[in-house]
Amino acid sequence: MIGIFDGVANHLWQSTVFAAAAALLARVFRKNRAHVRYWIWLSASLKFLVPLSLFLMLGRDLANSLTTGKAVNALATPSVAITADQITQPFSETMRFRPIAPQHSTNWLVAAALVIWACGFLAIVITRTRAWLRVRALLKASTAVEIAAGVNVRTSPGLLEPGVVGIWRPALLLPDGISERLRPSQLEAVLRHELSHIRRRDNLTAALHMVVEAVFWLHPAIWWIGARLLEERERACDEAVLAFGTVARDYAEAILGVCKSYVESPLACVAGVTGADLKRRIQAILSDAIGVELTRSKKIALTIAAIVAASLPVVLGILIAPQLRAQMPDGPLPSFEVASIKPDPDPGHRGGHSIHIHENNGYYSATGLTAKYLIKDAYNLNSDDQLSGGSDWISSDAYAIDAKLDPAVEKKWTYREKRVQMRLVIQSLLADRFKLKVSHQAKELPVFDLVVAKGGPKMGAPTGDDQHQGDDGHNEGNVEIEKFKNEPVASLVEELGRQPEIGGHLVVDKTGLVGDYTFDFKWTRQTDSSDPASNTSVSSDPPSLWTALQEQLGLKLQSDKGPVDCIVIDSIEKPTPN
Repeated sequence: MIGIFDGVANHLWQSTVFAAAAALLARVFRKNRAHVRYWIWLSASLKFLVPLSLFLMLGRDLANSLTTGKAVNALATPSVAITADQITQPFSETMRFRPIAPQHSTNWLVAAALVIWACGFLAIVITRTRAWLRVRALLKASTAVEIAAGVNVRTSPGLLEPGVVGIWRPALLLPDGISERLRPSQLEAVLRHELSHIRRRDNLTAALHMVVEAVFWLHPAIWWIGARLLEERERACDEAVLAFGTVARDYAEAILGVCKSYVESPLACVAGVTGADLKRRIQAILSDAIGVELTRSKKIALTIAAIVAASLPVVLGILIAPQLRAQMPDGPLPSFEVASIKPDPDPGHRGGHSIHIHENNGYYSATGLTAKYLIKDAYNLNSDDQLSGGSDWISSDAYAIDAKLDPAVEKKWTYREKRVQMRLVIQSLLADRFKLKVSHQAKELPVFDLVVAKGGPKMGAPTGDDQHQGDDGHNEGNVEIEKFKNEPVASLVEELGRQPEIGGHLVVDKTGLVGDYTFDFKWTRQTDSSDPASNTSVSSDPPSLWTALQEQLGLKLQSDKGPVDCIVIDSIEKPTPN
């Protein structure tokens, strides 16, 4: 539930920033026609219905399909990708959720917020439904009249002001006897105002904003945007009537006459002639104030702003994509020179409960391996949430594997390349012997961001030689000890992702640290046993992983939610024993 709340809060934050930008843009175009500002405010409203993550996923899909992938990867350097990702996650450090132990109790604060939201949502829906039913009743009781307006015109016995009813097939609904209350020139001005609403499709756009108001009613900016939309909508129709050559005084008197005799429309999606700040509207009409047309420079500026608003999230998705997936090399995957796969004869190894892997001088020997384990290892997946598809046997059937690499191929790999290349070798084995076919899919999943803690990093400098030592760890009771020599932060990130305290979540490097470091990392592993005695440790033991990370390395993990590259099993077969 917390993850959902975090995602919604992030979406609201981004939409609020977008609304603020729209306000600044509307200010720039304050002397231009009202319909320009109306569309600016409408875009701010609709942004609440469109999560930024949709555009980011589109950008990632484009990056995955681009034939110029090398150019994209070259552009999306770690610093650029980190910056892009931070733009899409605009919370400050104090606003982010901190990693905490898994909670098994309900978060009552979030649950209460959901109940309050649901009550408000239902109240708005019920209120507006009742208002719409009243309008529908008036429409059913109305009769058609012959007025040369180009649309269906009907008169109703009620006291509802002249208005446009309907979204797809709008009808102009007039109160009975209105021609007796208004002079012909005034009635003509009212008709022109309503026909302007029809041409602009104001009922449709108003209905869209009503949806936004119902869903995001708790956000005060929604109601502020709604007021701006109503103001600019009515002002745009006023300008259209005046531009037609209508006498301003007749038009102003017609609006005042309608206000005196009839009731204002109960719904924004039933566009009437009154509404907004009536005093300001009358003053603007009498002064014959019609906004100026957009100049060439302002048209260009508005076009650029629209293009940037629509394309920037897609570009960010393209820049982030290379950091979220393993980079595949050109040409065929490296593979074992020979490989033997047989069902594991040891019943204790079924289901992957006891896995033993040995790698030495090009030889790969393992027992108790399930297909699921091999796939997760080959594609560097931290959790089961990143893998979907396949039959039950991929998790239950265990195999024994004996394989050998070509010594000439292995010698070409550097120390840092070997781990990546071995994953590619396993991918090749899965494709050849298990007939595995997979596809990639981006999902929004909980992740942990590794960032620099207050005070800066505390890791040691490289030793000055070419020797490397990463992932060289052992445990002493509940104490876990990991040693790193001349290793990048990426090695620490990979090791953290394998720890049970992380809960199988992806760890994302957002430290911005480059270069190699040498350090030891010690922490006390926390168990989930129900026996309190199993969680006790002497005072001299290192602290938990979270505390040790900050105290010993000057880094910390922050819980987050972001796009994660996931694997979908399209097809897989049991290997034939050999």
